[in-house]
Amino acid sequence: DVVTAVTFRKVDLSGGGGAAGDYGGKGSGGNQQRVKLTLSVKVEAIDYDGEAAEIRLRGRVTSETSDQVRVGSYHTLTVAKTRALTIEKEEAPAWDFFALDVVAKACSDKAKLGVVDLAVLLVEEGYGSLHLIGSEGLSMKVAKIETRMPKKYGAAAAGITKAQSKFFDRCALAICQHIDFSSIQCLVLAGPGFTKDE
Repeated sequence: DVVTAVTFRKVDLSGGGGAAGDYGGKGSGGNQQRVKLTLSVKVEAIDYDGEAAEIRLRGRVTSETSDQVRVGSYHTLTVAKTRALTIEKEEAPAWDFFALDVVAKACSDKAKLGVVDLAVLLVEEGYGSLHLIGSEGLSMKVAKIETRMPKKYGAAAAGITKAQSKFFDRCALAICQHIDFSSIQCLVLAGPGFTKDE
């Protein structure tokens, strides 16, 4: 497969042509700079990094989009969740109906979470986050609620009730804006301490 994506690459701007790493050394010592390019790479190796949620695709550059990168030189494209890419099948079997269906479903807006049937509001003193949990086990943070809370002792303690009321109003507003109770059957309130009980 040939994958085309926007990437960054250290290139030698001193006029030598090609990238700094194309000659097997650490460059010619000229004017090297990291530049943003669109490259097409024929994929030879795939590496998945679960912690960073990235896929690295290593292979040879197949198209010369600038005079700074040689065709045939190696490059690694990093593909993350929000980065666009183009995949071209060159060898048989090309895209079959099943593969096209999987790609179409994965690119749809509903596929980001699948069927959403659970909402979770995580709360602690002055901070809350609302998450939607999909049927595929994926979650999406849809709201962040923050309210500055006064200290519980001294002269500032007089404003704590008002601040708590303001925080709970913001939590209720986030729930009303982001949760459709006709499809979501359950809302879970969770968090450390006693804020969730209030």
